[in-house]
Amino acid sequence: MLLDNPRPKDTEARVLRALLFVGAVFAPVGCLQVAGADDIVLTDCLAGTYVCEDDTLRKCDAEGNGWSDVKTCAVGMCDASKAQCAENCTPGTRHCSLDWKSLLVCSEDGMSWDPLECPVTCAGLGVFAACH
Repeated sequence: MLLDNPRPKDTEARVLRALLFVGAVFAPVGCLQVAGADDIVLTDCLAGTYVCEDDTLRKCDAEGNGWSDVKTCAVGMCDASKAQCAENCTPGTRHCSLDWKSLLVCSEDGMSWDPLECPVTCAGLGVFAACH
């Protein structure tokens, strides 16, 4: 004997309610365009941004395809955030190098940062920067 199972109708009703809910939620936002794999463009860098490699200021080209050298700065004077070489520093000020391997101390004339190699690492900020 076959028994009628009422569950399929319950399932259909749930699916219909879910679809109506999704339609009501997403209808106001309109169409969403999803980019396909062919639409993704990978670049080497963000166009127009600057970085410092050692003491060389570099800029990413307009297409984001690579870096070009802009200027070689005095030791420790490259400033990518301002896209320039810093003009001077306050004599005696110090900070750790970006790789945390050296303590950089501003020269007496304020025209460069003199690197002091640390035995293990450099730690601390500002006047508290020191080799360890």
